[in-house]
Amino acid sequence: MKSDTEISLFQREWHSYQWVINNNVMGHKELLSEAREILEQTFVSHPVSMMDLGCGDSSLIPQLVSNLNLTHYTGIDLAENVLKIATENLATLNTPYSFHCSNLFTTTPRDMPRPNLVYSAYAIHHGQKEDKRQLLQTLFQLLQPEGCLLIIDTVRKPSQQRKAYMSEVSRYFSNAIDNHEVLTSMLDHVQNFDFPEHESTLMEFATNAGWKLLHQRQLTHLPGFSATLLFFQKPDSEY
Repeated sequence: MKSDTEISLFQREWHSYQWVINNNVMGHKELLSEAREILEQTFVSHPVSMMDLGCGDSSLIPQLVSNLNLTHYTGIDLAENVLKIATENLATLNTPYSFHCSNLFTTTPRDMPRPNLVYSAYAIHHGQKEDKRQLLQTLFQLLQPEGCLLIIDTVRKPSQQRKAYMSEVSRYFSNAIDNHEVLTSMLDHVQNFDFPEHESTLMEFATNAGWKLLHQRQLTHLPGFSATLLFFQKPDSEY
């Protein structure tokens, strides 16, 4: 059983991130809209078996997949409490779903339909560089032929080191967030859990693993905060 301190910390972080999403501090609105359009154009009416890495509470998933023929959804996250909330958020989905409480970099569930779509939003930057490289290789082997990988994540600007990134993002959050509790939580998160790569590094890792880049968009309208959307496909020539 979790301690009262752990439960309190979880509640604070979860409510803080919801505040950030609702106030579009990290560009969720623009990038989710583009992701939805890409997926609808790519899959049209084809069945979609989806894996969501770092799914959190899955609150944005019903909106993302509303026009897809979703046959199965699997969410993976390390926070057990947040997965209970995710179950409630997916109650409106008329499709089978499952959740796995595990580290997205070290565990790939096998008791699920082989996915043809892997989605991850603002989660991969929590890993170290080698974790990300290996993850992109593992996902390439996991997905069905012509399967797709859609990543939304924060990135460092070209030549920017992590220390400079943390300073710039912390200044941005300080200006963009007027809720003291939320700001404190987000600044603590940046210092302890953010290890973003340059966009070029993620694309290099993906290309070396065999992925083909189909679409890229970098979020540029938020001064002091950089994020990217990368959409890859696994070429069927590998089979």
